[in-house]
Amino acid sequence: METNEFNWSDKRTIGMEIELQLVDSNTLDLANAILPLMEHYNDNIYIKPEFIQCSVEVMSKICRNIQELEWNLRSLVCDLHKKCKDLGITLSGAGTHPFHNGLAVITPIPRYLGIEKRVGYACYNYITFSMHVHVGMSSGEEMIALMNRLRPYIPVLLALSASSPFWRGHDTGHVSYRHRVLATARTYGLPPLFENWENFCTFFKAARYAGIYNTFRDYHWDLRPRPDFGTLEIRMMDSQPTVGEAIALAAFAQSLIEYLKSNYEEGEEHLLKPLPLWIEQENRYRASQHGLAAMYVEDESGNSRPILDIAENILNSIKETADNLGVSQELAGIAEILSNGPSYIRQRNVYGETGSYKAVVSCIAGELESEIEEFNLGQVGM
Repeated sequence: METNEFNWSDKRTIGMEIELQLVDSNTLDLANAILPLMEHYNDNIYIKPEFIQCSVEVMSKICRNIQELEWNLRSLVCDLHKKCKDLGITLSGAGTHPFHNGLAVITPIPRYLGIEKRVGYACYNYITFSMHVHVGMSSGEEMIALMNRLRPYIPVLLALSASSPFWRGHDTGHVSYRHRVLATARTYGLPPLFENWENFCTFFKAARYAGIYNTFRDYHWDLRPRPDFGTLEIRMMDSQPTVGEAIALAAFAQSLIEYLKSNYEEGEEHLLKPLPLWIEQENRYRASQHGLAAMYVEDESGNSRPILDIAENILNSIKETADNLGVSQELAGIAEILSNGPSYIRQRNVYGETGSYKAVVSCIAGELESEIEEFNLGQVGM
């Protein structure tokens, strides 16, 4: 599409992409099994290969609300689970694998092979797994404005979703080490600030002419404009162990965006104010290292407060918006995350109790397995 075109989308529409790990059921190590798995999904546009062969992407359809999104994703994951089981593969949801020690095998698709050629050796370390939420936007102007307003909240979303404390048999000292692995990528991280939609179009036209990007998929910012979809794509979150946790994060993101839009129009003060770039970068780093225990720098004087407190404040502030959107039940999952801790805490607890990274993988995969069994039982009972 032309860079100044925008495919209008209803603001209530929502979609999600989840990257899941393909794990050998016997060894619990990553398995480069996407090619045999895709033989079962040649005509399914919602189950797709990813850049690395040990990953599979589950992509929802465009959904009218969060309940439709949850049903769609659970159905897809249940079917995928059956196909994987036949191949001796287990599905697992986390930002990194705790002990895999090899290099990535790139999926032989022209676009991915082109990335491999351009990036070189660095891409063989990109063995990471994330989830992306697409929220419908009514115009390019609205999309760019909300992308700018959402920037201060990136560390909060990152901390809530962190699920990658381990890497190649080590506790990294970070709760989302996925962000450290991908930091070498040239188009990764905080998005630029754009004054308006026209400013973004001018940027993208120049960047494409310079050979930096070919399509909107070629920049991998935490927040990515998708004019071709008519959405703002939220990309900083780690893959989650369960669909339920992913849905809770989607409900949080959708409610926050709607809250920011409404309050901006009414001239009310934001929960978090825009900050200088150096502070935004520091807050993002702190969130990836310490998660909900991180101290968020909230002004240019250096005053800080815990991200946990900020997340609780945001949750309380957006409850009315969530009620209006009809996502209160799904948003309740965020309160559970704040109370019990994100996946990185559970993973570290398992390792602390067992001293085994295999036990960590087994626990992560078991959470999804239990959720699938519960969903299947519910289907039988209907």
